[in-house]
Amino acid sequence: MPDDFLEDVKKVAKLTSRKLTVLAGEFLTDSINEKKNTEDQVQAVIDVFPEALCHRDKDDWLPIHKASWKFVSVVPLMAQEGNHLNVGREDCCGGLTEELDNKDAF
Repeated sequence: MPDDFLEDVKKVAKLTSRKLTVLAGEFLTDSINEKKNTEDQVQAVIDVFPEALCHRDKDDWLPIHKASWKFVSVVPLMAQEGNHLNVGREDCCGGLTEELDNKDAF
């Protein structure tokens, strides 16, 4: 392949990957709930897009914060996976114990 074409393909792939990660983060913060989704589905999203655990919604909440209200059974999974990514801070259980500025978002 020509170098300039290959560079364009890499740029598009990188942009697409970022957009898909944002979509996965929006799913994890806005759309999941235990009535519609299974733990296996949530695990699959995290496996493919682990950085989605760092996504913050409009109120600055992480997926693990929303899951603690809408899908409690996936909180341990998010905490474990989030720990590997240092979501929040190194010592805050994958973001779970991170202090929120906007505590009244719910």
